[in-house]
Amino acid sequence: MATFNYSTKWIVPVGGNDIRMKIEEAIQLIANLRIESGGPQLWADLGCGSGLFSRALATLLPQQSRILCIDKTRQGWKASETNHVALEFIKADFSKYEFENGKFDGFMMANSLHYIKNKALLVNRLVSGLRPNGTILIIEYDTGSSNFWVPYPISFVNLKSLLLDNNINKVTKIGERPSRFGSIMYCCEVKP
Repeated sequence: MATFNYSTKWIVPVGGNDIRMKIEEAIQLIANLRIESGGPQLWADLGCGSGLFSRALATLLPQQSRILCIDKTRQGWKASETNHVALEFIKADFSKYEFENGKFDGFMMANSLHYIKNKALLVNRLVSGLRPNGTILIIEYDTGSSNFWVPYPISFVNLKSLLLDNNINKVTKIGERPSRFGSIMYCCEVKP
C-alpha cells in the first residue's frame, strides 16, 4: 500500500513518484473535443488550478484565441501563451463570476464541478454565457462517493440526468482514463 506525503503542495507518494497528471495526458483526455472551425475563440477555464488543462485546451483552439483562466487561488503563474493562444489568469471564484451573456465559445471545468453544490444553477448560468453552438467541456471523477477533495461528486450518469433535467440533451463522453486516486476520470462535451 502506498504512503503519501500531504505536507507538500502536491500529494506525492513517499519515495518520490510524482502522481500529477502530465500535459500529454491532459491533451489525450480532451483530444476528441470538436472545435468549430473559423476564427479565434474565447473560452474560460473555471477552477483552472495550475493551468494544466488550460494549456491542453490551447493546443486544440485556433491561433489568436483566448482562455480566461479563473481560480480563486493564484497558482503562481501569470498570463502566458501556448500555441499562439493567450492564457489570462483571473483571480476570482468562478461560482460567483458574472459571465457576459452570449460572449463565450466555451467553458471548461476540469475537476472543478465537484466543488459546486448547486450544479444546475451554475450550468444554467454558463449556458447563458455561451454563443450559439457553444460548448461546455467537463472533466470529472466518475464517482458518487464524496471525500475531502471531491465534496460534491457527479458521476457521468448523474451529470447526464442533471443536464436532461435542464433541457440539455447533447452530452457526449469524449474520453476517459484511470485516475491515480482509484476511480475513472471522464471527459464530456456538452452542447446546449
